[in-house]
Amino acid sequence: MPNISVNPDRCQRRCAPHARPVTSTVRRMIRRHRKLAIITVCVTLFPFVLELLTWLTPDIGLIWFFFHQLYYLPLSEVGQPFFVPDSEVGFWVQWPGRVLAVVVYGGGVILLARAYVRWRARSTPEKSRAHDAN
Repeated sequence: MPNISVNPDRCQRRCAPHARPVTSTVRRMIRRHRKLAIITVCVTLFPFVLELLTWLTPDIGLIWFFFHQLYYLPLSEVGQPFFVPDSEVGFWVQWPGRVLAVVVYGGGVILLARAYVRWRARSTPEKSRAHDAN
């Protein structure tokens, strides 16, 4: 049987019985990834801004309504209760559809950002090793 030594300090840090509060974790993430947080907020608030512009500028409200519908178009195939089909405008967005869009688009931005960070972490050492070899 192999002799395995375990550092008790390391185990205590990693296997602590109490977890950090969620709010501190979210604060740390926002501090580290400020640009990601800003992009996620912009993507999720975009349809609300479009709807506000539709009501504030009724002369060109149809243009803003078009972009509003375009934002929700990929998700509109889910159907009721998220989106109510209509023959004139295509569909009406209900509040569960708005929540679904926030989850899907916000989660998509976060997943893409995490994939990009992992890709950068994997590709950067290879480039520096190749540069050091020359």
